[in-house]
Amino acid sequence: MLSVIIPVYNTAQTLDACVESVLQQQIDEMQLLLVDDASPDEAPARCDAWAARHPQRIRVIHQPKNGGLSAARNAALDVVLREGKTDIITFVDSDDRLAPNTYAPLLHLMAQHPDVDMLEYAYQEVPYINKGVNGGNNKAPTLYADAQRYWLQEQAYTHSYAWNKLYRTALWRDVRFPVRKTFEDMHTLPRLLDGCRQVLVTQHGTYLYSYNPKGITANANAADWASLLEASLVAWHKYGAVADNNNRLADLYYMHVLNIQLQYCKLSGKAPELPYRPVHLTALPRHFWLKGLLLRVLGLKVLARWYSRQSCDKPLCWWLPQGLARLRKA
Repeated sequence: MLSVIIPVYNTAQTLDACVESVLQQQIDEMQLLLVDDASPDEAPARCDAWAARHPQRIRVIHQPKNGGLSAARNAALDVVLREGKTDIITFVDSDDRLAPNTYAPLLHLMAQHPDVDMLEYAYQEVPYINKGVNGGNNKAPTLYADAQRYWLQEQAYTHSYAWNKLYRTALWRDVRFPVRKTFEDMHTLPRLLDGCRQVLVTQHGTYLYSYNPKGITANANAADWASLLEASLVAWHKYGAVADNNNRLADLYYMHVLNIQLQYCKLSGKAPELPYRPVHLTALPRHFWLKGLLLRVLGLKVLARWYSRQSCDKPLCWWLPQGLARLRKA
């Protein structure tokens, strides 16, 4: 049995397209759990209408009050784990969709690889409420038996989403999403990897992610960046800090976490928590060279102070002489 968990909040406009795209997967043993997170729009009624039309396939959980994305997902996970009928769990956000014939080849791959506890598949960002569909490609799947190798080689920290993955149900026995934390997927994925025997990455299938200009990713505040930094530091110590100093992939990962750290310092005024790593500039893409050079010349604390003083509407190269002059006067 495949259980598809769909949290619903203020998405009456996109819910029908989302549910239709899942039902069109034509998976015989599949159930949809629509979790109404006390949505104030017409979405709860639409959820009930879908369940009435497909009583054998769709169930609705009405939350008594709005608890956020994590609480909604957890409510469905509790039901699935309690009933014990589900083999595979996946998630779909109610403003997103699936390309046709996405789940069938993924389930086939998991059946072929019984030790794979998590499968990650392709996704494509589409404009909000856009109806265009493009499928994945035929790149051969990659199998990982080591979580650190998967995290660094696939740069999983840049796509730690819950929704473009299929999970063996057993992974969720002791794991839930953190309630009232933003960037909850980044907090959760490393914990799931702790229980994974193998991870499979494939380009089969396509999750159609609708970019929302009003979403948390586009409008994060200091508290949101603090949550992302907290999760990123945990993952860095688990997968990055233990890597060899000559590990190019770890250097690239460090620069990713550094960006998060600098942005949080800028918004909060606090000192950096990320440990210093002497990254190798030749190992970095060109767009990281200047920042990597400043890191080596100034050190992390001074770089964070300098970065915090800069205006966001100017490129880094413009601010370089201005910022260094200010630092010399500080």
